[in-house]
Formats: sequence, structure tokens, C-alpha cells
Amino acid sequence: MPRWVTISLASFVTVLLVGVVAVIGLNMYGEHRAAVEAARDGYQSSFDDYESEQDRLSKRLADAQDTLDTTEAEDVEEASLVEDLSSEHTAAQEVLDTYASRGDFDAVGSSVDELNAEVEAMDGAASEMKAAAEILDSADQEVHDSFWAKKQIEADERAAEQEKKAKESASSISYEELFRAGSSLQGEFFTFEGEIVQDVGAGVYRVNVTKKPGYTMNFWEDTVLLTISPASDTKLLEDDIITFVAKSEGTETYESIMGATIEIPALSAEGADVSLSSDG
Repeated sequence: MPRWVTISLASFVTVLLVGVVAVIGLNMYGEHRAAVEAARDGYQSSFDDYESEQDRLSKRLADAQDTLDTTEAEDVEEASLVEDLSSEHTAAQEVLDTYASRGDFDAVGSSVDELNAEVEAMDGAASEMKAAAEILDSADQEVHDSFWAKKQIEADERAAEQEKKAKESASSISYEELFRAGSSLQGEFFTFEGEIVQDVGAGVYRVNVTKKPGYTMNFWEDTVLLTISPASDTKLLEDDIITFVAKSEGTETYESIMGATIEIPALSAEGADVSLSSDG
């Protein structure tokens, strides 16, 4: 083979090898670049989640501190809940302090392995802060619930005391006055005596409350609709004469079996305020 042919072949092979190496190098560079971009994207996503949980925990800490600043143990139904909230606040603050510096990481100058390691660390930090925020939020809500529970208990006690006084000072009222008043006396207590003329069911009775004395017995007229709840300890029967303290509920309208519209006064009473009378 002539020498020039040998030289030409050698040159061709050299050029070919250089080209192959260049292509391989470009491919490797492209793959590395893609890996770096993917790692940076993953880092950014994790960092966004991390910041979100950090902000959330900071807000929960501020809310809980506000609750602690404005709520004393005697303000809630279950006093230990305030102490529990204080403990959870301290624990949550420690979690926030522990993971507060992850934003100092240099994402641009870091390798893929360093980025992936930081992503794993940030995901763990975000998870810890999320858990701390949820626990703190739950403890804070329990204090709020207990606060309003005590307020409700106190309100119920005041209402019960007011109702007790209203019952003790209740006076009698005539059927005509009650009927004419309609809903204007709704919620006020009065004393009554009457005869049960019908047990309607479900604690509802039709009671005649105006007594008409006769020669040998009393007669009763003027019907009211009385709802007793909770029920009386004494079983009530038709024709029983009862005395009771009841609250005006305005009037009740119903249709008679003849199709007429009938309006009568409506009353409500507790079973403890109803008793059998010996006066028939």
C-alpha cells in the first residue's frame, strides 16, 4: 500500500475518533446539565414547601401566643388546657428555631448530590414544622373551645337562675287576658289550675283553665294547649285537676274535625312544675 494511502487512513481514523469522543462528551454534558436542572427544580419545589410550612408555623405560634396572653386558667372550663398550650408553644418554637436557617443554602453552586441531600433535609424540616403547627393549632383550638364552653355554662346558669326567679314570682292570669295578649306575653311565666280534657300525646295536653263552681262540683272551660317537657314524675290522666307554672308560647292554630280553624293559647311547662290538685 502506498505510504500516502496509509497516512490518509490514519488521519481519517484520528478524525473519526475525535468526532466520536466529541459526541460522547456532548451527550455526557447534556445529561449532566439535565440532571443539574432537575435537581435544582426539585430543590426549588422543596424550598417552596419548606417556606410555606415555616410561615404557617410562625403564624400558629403568633396565634397561640395571643391566646396565652389573653387567657387565664380560670377563664376556661378545663384549666390544664392553658398549661398544655404553653408547653406545645415552647416545643413548636424549638422546632422553628431548629429549622430556620435552611434558606442559606447555595443552590447555584452546588452539585447534584448536594442538591438532593438538601432536598431530603428540607423535606424533613417541612414535615417536622407541619406536624408542630398541627399539634399547636389543635391545642389552641381546645383552649378556645373550653373558653366558650365555660361562657356557655355561665350563661346557662344565669338563665336558669333568672327562670327560677321568674317562676317563683309568677302570678295568675285569666284566660281572656292570656288569649288577647297573643304573642306579646310570650316567654313570661304564669300560674294556672285546670282540668286535663285530652292527652294529645308526646307530652301535649288540652287543659281547661277557667273554673266554674257548681252546686256539687266544679266545671272547667276555656282550653289551652300545654306542652310538658321533660315529663312529670306523676302520670297525668284525662280529668285530672292540675296546678302548674307555665311559660306563654303565644297562640296555636289548628283545624277542628268539622274543618273550622281554632286558635287557642299555647303554654309550656317542665314536669317538675306540674302537680296534681285536690281541688276538683
